[in-house]
Amino acid sequence: MHEKVANFLNDFGTRFCGGFVHAYLKLQIFAEFLNNFYCRFVHARILVSMLTRWQEKGIFLAFFNFKIMSENSERFGYSDASRAEREIRMILRDHGMNPEKVKQMVILGSGLGGFGKDYLGADKAWEPSGPVRIPFGTIYSKLDGGSVSSLGSALEGHDRSLIIGPMKGSTDGSLVFAQSGREHPYEGASTMRATFWLRVAQLMGVRDLIGSNAAGILTPQSLQKDSIMLVHSDKDCCDDSPLVGPNDERFGPRIPHRADSYPVEVREIVKRLAAEMGIGLKEGTYVRKKGPNYESVEEVYELRAGLRGMWKEGNDDGDVKFKGDVRGAVGMSSTFENLVAQQASQSREHPAFANRAYLSALTNYAALLGPRGLEEGILDHGHVKESAGRVQEDMGRLVQATLLELRKAA
Repeated sequence: MHEKVANFLNDFGTRFCGGFVHAYLKLQIFAEFLNNFYCRFVHARILVSMLTRWQEKGIFLAFFNFKIMSENSERFGYSDASRAEREIRMILRDHGMNPEKVKQMVILGSGLGGFGKDYLGADKAWEPSGPVRIPFGTIYSKLDGGSVSSLGSALEGHDRSLIIGPMKGSTDGSLVFAQSGREHPYEGASTMRATFWLRVAQLMGVRDLIGSNAAGILTPQSLQKDSIMLVHSDKDCCDDSPLVGPNDERFGPRIPHRADSYPVEVREIVKRLAAEMGIGLKEGTYVRKKGPNYESVEEVYELRAGLRGMWKEGNDDGDVKFKGDVRGAVGMSSTFENLVAQQASQSREHPAFANRAYLSALTNYAALLGPRGLEEGILDHGHVKESAGRVQEDMGRLVQATLLELRKAA
């Protein structure tokens, strides 16, 4: 029945509308009719097929204010990323900056919140010598189809803006693309939306990526609060990969490999610099839970057991990064970002993020299970934010030094 109705409407549109659409059907009435028809009678694929045939016969659906979105031009896909890239390039040029100088990206999560001000001069944004600061919403409003729905107020410490400018200590004219804050899946964002700025940076040709997050310690015998962990492996406990769905080969291969997810060469640079700067740093596994709640005691026990098994298998197979004490922490971000970055590194048309590193600010013991067992108190975001502030200086110095070192190797 649905197909018969669709065929009838298709014939009607082809024979009747073809001759009169320019004169009579520019009105919204027909668009509303199509929308009602779609909602009540026709499966989406039938409607898209029908409208595509109309378009091929020369009936311009733009007069109906009706947009056909192909499967590869979905929200936060290649089309949106390209539009955002063009907008950002234009903004940079208007501010006297060369977009071709953007080769490094930093994701400012908890633990790096002050980096924008301390190293990029975010407090002087839009001044002649300062960076640009662009709220996410400014770019979203420029995307085809209108503005993107809001996720509500950001968590304190996540201001949701892009800060792009030269970094303190830099003399080569390079610009850093800093994503200040995240839109988390636990807020209702898809992982495609949560990684959108990585896709934009990919199209801008960014080569180096350093991400950051706050994490709770799963192994209190081997890691300490108010310290930094360099991520050398990860375990994502959520079934929400940003790569699921139609793939645009311009972003990267349909099925990317995961070899060397956190490149050893970059990790060696970070470890060397940390040692030279007197910053305590240990490597470990980052485990992602979706949140937004903190983990229960029972979940922590389960995650610990999983980590022990992973490290034992890795050690038995001779994987050097799993030597020694088991080290791991848990958080609510980052893994899906690194997955997108790794796919981008394998793109033929827009290769990016060949150099990647992630740092975790170890702000608390997960579920307050410390080295002496369950600690007193209640864990909340204020506690995490306060602890992240204590490692912010060291993390900022380490990120700055790493970015400068990666420029030398470029």
